[in-house]
Amino acid sequence: MVEQRTKRGDVYKGGGGGEYEEKPLINNKMYPSSPPGVAVSNLPSISRVEKETAILQAAVFIEDGVNYRSIFHKLDPQSLRVYRIYHSRWIQWSLAVVIFVFLILAFFEYPTSLSISSDPTIRKHVPYFNNPPCGVTESIEFICLVLFAVDCGVKFYLLGWRRFIQRKWLVLYLVMIVLSFPDMFVSLGFCPTDVDNDTPSLGYTLRLRRFFRPLIFLLSSSIMKKLAKAIKLTLPQIFNVLVLLVLHLYVFTMIGLLMFPGTQSQSSPSDTINNSLLTNGSWFFAPNTTDAEDCFTTTCFLNQEGDTYFHTVWDGFVNLTVTLTTANHPDIMMPIYRRNRFAALYFIIFLIIGLFLLFNVLIAVIYNQFKGFFQKSLQGSFFRRRVAYRAAFTILLRKTRIPGRRNLDLVGRDLVRMLLQTAKIDQRVIPHMYQRLETMDTEGGDCIRWEQFCEVFDLASSRAGSRYWRGRRKETRPFYCRNRVLGWIQFIVRHRYFRWYTHLVTMLNLLLVSIELQRTDLRDRNSLLVIYNFIFILYYAIEQVFRVAFLGFREYFSTLGNIYDLIITMVLVLLQLLATALFSSPFQRHNIVGGYDSLIRLMNVFIVLRLLRFVPHIKRLWMLTNTMVALIKNLRGFAGIIIVVYYMFALLGMEIFSNAKIVNPDNVNECGSYDNLGYYANNFNDFASSLVVLWDIMIVNNWYVFLNKFARDSYLQEWSKLYFIAWWLVSVVVCVNLFISLVLETFLVQWQATLLTQEQQD
Repeated sequence: MVEQRTKRGDVYKGGGGGEYEEKPLINNKMYPSSPPGVAVSNLPSISRVEKETAILQAAVFIEDGVNYRSIFHKLDPQSLRVYRIYHSRWIQWSLAVVIFVFLILAFFEYPTSLSISSDPTIRKHVPYFNNPPCGVTESIEFICLVLFAVDCGVKFYLLGWRRFIQRKWLVLYLVMIVLSFPDMFVSLGFCPTDVDNDTPSLGYTLRLRRFFRPLIFLLSSSIMKKLAKAIKLTLPQIFNVLVLLVLHLYVFTMIGLLMFPGTQSQSSPSDTINNSLLTNGSWFFAPNTTDAEDCFTTTCFLNQEGDTYFHTVWDGFVNLTVTLTTANHPDIMMPIYRRNRFAALYFIIFLIIGLFLLFNVLIAVIYNQFKGFFQKSLQGSFFRRRVAYRAAFTILLRKTRIPGRRNLDLVGRDLVRMLLQTAKIDQRVIPHMYQRLETMDTEGGDCIRWEQFCEVFDLASSRAGSRYWRGRRKETRPFYCRNRVLGWIQFIVRHRYFRWYTHLVTMLNLLLVSIELQRTDLRDRNSLLVIYNFIFILYYAIEQVFRVAFLGFREYFSTLGNIYDLIITMVLVLLQLLATALFSSPFQRHNIVGGYDSLIRLMNVFIVLRLLRFVPHIKRLWMLTNTMVALIKNLRGFAGIIIVVYYMFALLGMEIFSNAKIVNPDNVNECGSYDNLGYYANNFNDFASSLVVLWDIMIVNNWYVFLNKFARDSYLQEWSKLYFIAWWLVSVVVCVNLFISLVLETFLVQWQATLLTQEQQD
């Protein structure tokens, strides 16, 4: 006989009728037991241990299905217990915290990013922290690697050797962990003996293990691995378009070199004047004239164009690449365009083919590859869930015995009850699963079919079960509203016109703030902004008191919009009280200086944020907002891929340009140069500033400034441009277009789902 204790402590007696001494109590509700006298799971030949093992196996399969996990792991009781502990919420959250700490080490280790400014010219004059002592960040990194090694060992134990080596991601995970330990010990060997040295010897080691960090982060998420696999399948199509793009750039580079020759292909000015226009290469743009002065002028424009942008094949290729991003347009064509307007045709044709044709073809190729990606992903997850449920059903099927009837696809309902008690499922849906189970029509005694089994456990999913435990907002009537006057006030507060009235008050407040900021300076004693803020904040506070009092706590806090409104109002009241206590009454006219100015500005920031409260009350706008929120949730995997790409290129940039000469006084007077524009804060001296440089280049505005700077003042010289071009290809050409494709696909799916949900509610 099997004894199974319920949540309240009642003992379930397995066997013939599957009776309870008392009805089980789940979430303080009584659920009926199986009918007495029905011999369904009469299992005299099955031992207690076998039955408990079967229930445990089925419970783990159900948990795998709910969380979309693979069911291919060991099934012995000891391994299953370890498996459940490993996939428990606190273990997984702890592993996520370790990965987060492992990633952010790049901000603290040498060279540290702990400073207010990344500009080397003013860094000594602002608060900053020195590099941590050698061994501090390495010790934290060592602890993280040990925990990763334990994690890898647990996975090896749960999967077994054969399944472990079949999963390439896990093999890569193990290899990176093994290689990280000797690399860390090598770095520790370069620790400086002089602790006061601001440039420790660690800067001269490659620290290869740091490049493993984003990959370990990628391996921690099945969504990111799935998206990375999809990107891998898309790369051949992307490569074909990139080949056309490179061919397009090369062809126009060669045409540009031939059409815009520089001084290196010209003879002296006198020879140029005496030679024919066809000989010196200026026949296309030079006017048909014999005047020596005009011919010399045309040649000068050609020399300026050629020497500046088409000096060599590499220079022309790089400059046209930048032109393809429109960062240096129309600067690149102005020298020759000033002399001959037909020169613009060359650049117009180049941009039409490259920017408007090839780039859009690339978007079409990526979108075609990812079209239906999320639907296929959902179908794959659904299939994995069905496989797990079927495995659990099969386990229970083997333990179900119906006298006189064999080969039936039926399981005993008492076994399903035991399974519900054992499986770790969201407690909010358990009562509804019990209710669904008990109200089903049974067959073969007290048994349910496979379809009914799926119907019960589909409620365990967050989407399917949410409609059961998300109750509708119920209107409440506080006892004091039984008074006639208070009842009328409650009616007014509940009315939708009162809600629109509060939105009009907020818009009026913003209008007055805008007028005052436009009319006078905030620090001017004649500004009425302080008085306006006091009056409107007082109104907001009174409004919230009325809404809480006449809607009731339960109804008021059942809406996120009300909670958001309350938080904003409480912050505004707190800031107003703080300003009044520390300074003076808002009705006293005086100049606003110091901390008072900061408080007033902060108040107005929250007043602007309060405007967002009207979004849920506009139907179409709220539907669009919900779609965008769902879009962000579905793009979490892509956000992880972006983090990996940024992390890798930032570390690579630090290794390549760590010794670059950031401040070069010789180039200050060169118009449009890195030094002339004061871009000193954009450098690769630390991890944080490297991320900002990569972001600036991805925006592609003035990114040629970085190309020229690091090609001139780094040891790689012209070869350094390959790094920036590679980043542009990966971030802009691939990632941005991939993002556009995923946004289009996800938005269409989510928008259709939102419209369908809205139609059902209406």
